[in-house]
Amino acid sequence: SATLDPNIFQEYFRDIDSDISVVRIPGRTYPVKDRMRTWDLVEDVRACLKKKENIIIFVPGKKEILSITSILRKHIEDEVEIHGLHAEMTKWEQEVLLKNTTGKPRIIIATNVAEESITIDYATTVIDLGKHKVISYDDHGFPILELQDISDANRKQRRGRVGRTHPWNAIWASDTPIEELDPYPDAPIEKEMLDRYILICLSDGIDIWKERDTLEAEWKNMFFHDFDERLFQISMKKLDQIGAISRWKITDYGKNLLRFPVDIEHAAMLLEAIEQDCIDPIIHAISILGEKWFLSKEWKWKELKIEKTHEGDI
Repeated sequence: SATLDPNIFQEYFRDIDSDISVVRIPGRTYPVKDRMRTWDLVEDVRACLKKKENIIIFVPGKKEILSITSILRKHIEDEVEIHGLHAEMTKWEQEVLLKNTTGKPRIIIATNVAEESITIDYATTVIDLGKHKVISYDDHGFPILELQDISDANRKQRRGRVGRTHPWNAIWASDTPIEELDPYPDAPIEKEMLDRYILICLSDGIDIWKERDTLEAEWKNMFFHDFDERLFQISMKKLDQIGAISRWKITDYGKNLLRFPVDIEHAAMLLEAIEQDCIDPIIHAISILGEKWFLSKEWKWKELKIEKTHEGDI
């Protein structure tokens, strides 16, 4: 993995072997010319186009793809193709962009979907705005999107998206100096709500609070990744409020929530739907909520027709 911190593996398995080797395999065979700062995106793009270069611009999300596309179409007079690239596109739509069949200069404005899974061979310049959107949770456990700096490992991964077959240029277009970036990204599992995992532990007879009092400082060391104490407390509060736990024990309602392989909130919706005899429309609603891409304007989700068998809000 290009964005994995090998030191945490060395530390975690140090009790087994104090001499765990790390082998680094470089994936680039061509040189790169770096520029550490850009002051005008339009001018940078114009300069690249004068050299007949094809460009990848990394942006935080789909909203930024649309806004930068609009800006470039307004200010770039050259005959150039501008395409967006994001996770809501189909695999076929993404793969079409892997080859430039027209020969015209091309600008691809991409989210981090292009950072992880594809290499665009014909591109010769990467412009990185240095930001991405990360899901976090407010104090009530509701997910929110936050704009954050990428890590240095992510920067290097983006920087190398075009460098497998020829030399290329990389432009760091963020106000955050590279030396101030975190070395590696946080593991996704460290950012998850813990409500379901807490219920699983309790249902298996693991007394979380007894273990915690006994182990004290060693509590977090039980896990490979440290959990977020704040998310632990929010998860506990939510489980208590919905009746999934009582006096630090799992309830029958909590056990029933675990019968559904969905988020705890969606499982609660299903149980209530069974009680209210409206399970069919709720299943459709949860299916839509569980697949975020389904709500995209680019998808024809509004054409979905569900037979209406009774009056309701769904």
